[in-house]
Amino acid sequence: MKRRALLGGSATMLTLLGTQQARSAFAAPPTSPSSSMPSRRARLEVTENPFGPAPAARRAIEQSVSFAPYYVEDETELRLRIAGQETLSRDQVALSNGSLDALSLLTCDIARGGTVLAPHPTYVTHLNYAARRGIETVYVPLREHQIDFVEMRRAITPATRMVYFCNPNNPTADDRS
Repeated sequence: MKRRALLGGSATMLTLLGTQQARSAFAAPPTSPSSSMPSRRARLEVTENPFGPAPAARRAIEQSVSFAPYYVEDETELRLRIAGQETLSRDQVALSNGSLDALSLLTCDIARGGTVLAPHPTYVTHLNYAARRGIETVYVPLREHQIDFVEMRRAITPATRMVYFCNPNNPTADDRS
């Protein structure tokens, strides 16, 4: 696609945002007449939400559309605000487009030349990304739908560069808070 066509399409979309048609893109998924449950089921392994974005998220999306055509030139102010709120230095705050980009890059960087150790099943999208770059993940099965940390510790070898688990575990919701 040529840049001019992309820009023209973007301008058309921005023009439509004030219309009912564009607002319906942010509407909740259709529900069946007999219940308030969505007609589609969520694929939990990819963190889908069959209810769609929360009302506050929809409002934030609609309010930020006018900024969509612009790249952020300087993220210093946002990093400083986050650092202040979390009592960190600005250098300890990194921003990414969702957690997947950050997890994928960190996994590939940390595990380079070795393996990753992870429970199974768990959230694996970033581990799949690392596998495409030649990084092996060694999986330890869950025990009674919970992460077996004793077996995970036993599975650590000199080749282990990273031990990964998410909390709560996805898709089992095992919470180790």
